[in-house]
Amino acid sequence: MKTFYNVSVKPKCRKRTGLTYSSYMYPSVNFRRCASHNKLISWPLSFIRLLFTCKFIMIVTILGLWVSRIMVAEAMPAHGGHTNCFTIYALNANGMVNPGKLAHINSVLTIRRPHIFVISETKTNVRIADKLPIHEYNIYEEVGKPAENHHIFKWGIAVGVRKDIQVARRITISSQTLAGRVIALDLVIGTNSGKGFLHRVIGAYAPWNPGGDGNSYWNDIAKLCQEETISWSLAGDLNATVSHTERASGGNDARLHFSHFLQSTRGRDLWSEKPERTREMDWTCRARRSENAGNIIDRVVISPTGFIDAEIAVADRSHDYVPMTDHRAIIATLFPISLSDHRNEMVIRNDMPFLNKNSQPRIKYPARRDKGKFDEYRERVDLRIQQLKLQDDDIRQKKSLELHGHR
Repeated sequence: MKTFYNVSVKPKCRKRTGLTYSSYMYPSVNFRRCASHNKLISWPLSFIRLLFTCKFIMIVTILGLWVSRIMVAEAMPAHGGHTNCFTIYALNANGMVNPGKLAHINSVLTIRRPHIFVISETKTNVRIADKLPIHEYNIYEEVGKPAENHHIFKWGIAVGVRKDIQVARRITISSQTLAGRVIALDLVIGTNSGKGFLHRVIGAYAPWNPGGDGNSYWNDIAKLCQEETISWSLAGDLNATVSHTERASGGNDARLHFSHFLQSTRGRDLWSEKPERTREMDWTCRARRSENAGNIIDRVVISPTGFIDAEIAVADRSHDYVPMTDHRAIIATLFPISLSDHRNEMVIRNDMPFLNKNSQPRIKYPARRDKGKFDEYRERVDLRIQQLKLQDDDIRQKKSLELHGHR
């Protein structure tokens, strides 16, 4: 009978008598070169290489961001009236009674935080400001008007202005064709010089059948835009197109009156400045449960002067969804600038919030072109020290340092 035994044979390794650099630097790690695979086991070195690689990538990234920021800052026009951009959010809500719809609209406004929002077709004779984020916005309303031979209400519009923007006044609307459809506000847009200029914002809901009083409607809107020599912007459901590619059929009368309005005011329709727009991708109104292309009838129009740049897009992110309406919201980003004559420039009032209410005065580091301010500051400090005779004082504690600093 034969007996078999399981024998495990370890590969023989060559012994090392002297201490190597690796064993001296990492005594807890057994560095050995095995004859079977001839490979150095050195995970600490690999980890260090990886760490240095990550640091190198991080340094290059930070350096690139810093250089790009300097290039963008130097590329900005050095205009005394330059301001930051502001955004306008416009939506035809098709009713503001359902609590679920109100919750979705509030959620969108909370996430996007536009500077101005225009919500048209509220279809209610009750004010809705207390149901919107009133703690963040000053809200102005036009309640709906009773529908003919029906118990419901039609039209209605609300315009919200974020509380860090100063509202100079609300324009009184005397025209009956604009009642329940239009809200006009004069805002004070701040500049980097600490001053501001007037800009008129008009929230509107235009009639879809301008064959009746539509001509009067657009004439009255044109008067609102032109009665003051200031820049203006018009936003909302304008129920009009400028091209046959924006609507499948119909709307010829509305297109005619709207085109006449653009010609008389020389207004810039932002959708017209986006030639790649399509009804399939950029529709703002589409029949419910329809998979076909819609219409582009929600628009933003701005004055021919008073803006560096402007753009418009459909608010089509996942958090922009609002139920129970056949419209999609639009979002416009405007870069206003004061007019060259500065006739409307004013000092911003301190008793009304304009800039971010949470912002505090802070030190602005001089730009590269303003390096002389360092010398000017040093000379003024030295002169102040000599006037107060502080050069011989002994400063040993934090209290004495703060005391001299305040002086």
